[in-house]
Amino acid sequence: SGSNDKGDIANVPNAVIEIKNQKSYKIPEWIKETEQERINAGTPYGVLVIKPNKVGITKIDQWWAVMPLEQIVSLLVEFEKLQSQQSASNTNLS
Repeated sequence: SGSNDKGDIANVPNAVIEIKNQKSYKIPEWIKETEQERINAGTPYGVLVIKPNKVGITKIDQWWAVMPLEQIVSLLVEFEKLQSQQSASNTNLS
């Protein structure tokens, strides 16, 4: 978690992903770290991924993803815009 860190997973478009696998959860601290890494990378989204205790490393479908609500809303708005554009594009083709 250096001052120039840009997350644990590289080359994810528009996002920084920080992964934590620790016995005790320090979610507020980790969210601050993820936000700093998001700023460092200049991306709109930062995702904190947490491997829950007693969940294996191969069961990533059971891991948790944490984002600030503002970023989740922004992501959903962008998704809706893309869906509307795609729908309008499909309508114009018929």
